[in-house]
Amino acid sequence: MMNNMKNFTLAAPETAEQKRLAASHGVLFLKSDAGEDWYECQKSFRPETVKLMYDKDGIIRSITAKPNAEGHYDVSGFFPENMSVAEVENLPEGADINGRWIFDGENIIPRSYSTQELRQQAANKKQELIKQSSLQIETLNDATDLGMASEEELRLLTRWKTYRVLLNRVDPEAAPDIDWPQPPQ
Repeated sequence: MMNNMKNFTLAAPETAEQKRLAASHGVLFLKSDAGEDWYECQKSFRPETVKLMYDKDGIIRSITAKPNAEGHYDVSGFFPENMSVAEVENLPEGADINGRWIFDGENIIPRSYSTQELRQQAANKKQELIKQSSLQIETLNDATDLGMASEEELRLLTRWKTYRVLLNRVDPEAAPDIDWPQPPQ
């Protein structure tokens, strides 16, 4: 059976040794919702399995995706405060820690986003694309203002301004069904 230890939170040191380590070295201790000590339960993870750390929503936040020098996938690099830790045989292609994958208790699957999350992603993308286009426009405007713009730069300036206007008209509330304008080439 693969380990899946849930909901680690900070815990007060209990044993004399833990108290000594906390006092002399500032060691922090974690316990799972089942009362398992993080340092002790690390021993139960199999060395050949991939380890992952996920949050309360199942979103994967860290992965031991590469084996160490001994060929083991080491769980000791995790400090899963307010997280859970599980082990799996392998990772699906493309799995990462960028918030796009979840662990459902057994499998790693692509994350499904809520409508609100998709709208926020669209608003962020719109803002970033407008920022990038504004930088292009500023440089081309400088060349124009100084009378240094070539014919190609003048054409590009018009295309970038058109692109920025089209971006500004994008409604993030329409996410995920947005037809994004293409930047000038």
